[in-house]
Amino acid sequence: MASVEAPAPRDYAKETAETLRTQLELAPQKYAAEAEFAPKYQALQLNLLKQATPELLNLYKSQIAPTMGEVEAAARSRSRAGDIADIQALGPQARAAIQAASPEQAALADALTRQATSAVAAGSRLTPEQQRAVEQQTRAGLAARGLAGGPSGAVQEAVRSQMVGPGLQQARQQQAMGALGASQGVYGDVF
Repeated sequence: MASVEAPAPRDYAKETAETLRTQLELAPQKYAAEAEFAPKYQALQLNLLKQATPELLNLYKSQIAPTMGEVEAAARSRSRAGDIADIQALGPQARAAIQAASPEQAALADALTRQATSAVAAGSRLTPEQQRAVEQQTRAGLAARGLAGGPSGAVQEAVRSQMVGPGLQQARQQQAMGALGASQGVYGDVF
């Protein structure tokens, strides 16, 4: 059986010092070579880049950018589909959890939403109470001026009712927006 002898021990300090001395001895030659050839290499690379730029830009426009756009659009679509699936699957559970955690706030937000929905559905129509208030205000104004018995009273009541309607509709829409905000404040934005 052959025996293998261990190599002689290495002196890392000596090897490192010799390497450093050699680098220092060769530094002037290395510098001279780099000073002479670095500008030439740089000019060569710039020239190659100038020649390749039109092709690279064309490649980017015709293939890379469209492909990246398609990949990004597909990723966004998958992400949105996942979000929608999560909302469909987990939305009712999340709503129930919020209602259980804060029943008073949830009940208030739900009541505001129901009232706003009803008000928006009414559009510019006056409720019977509002119609009666408009009639009473018109009649009181006419009576104060001594015109209560005249034929123009009914016309003025109808005109005032029509004038109140659009403002009422706008107020109802604002009420609905407030109810939406309250609902989002309690239940959060689904996205």
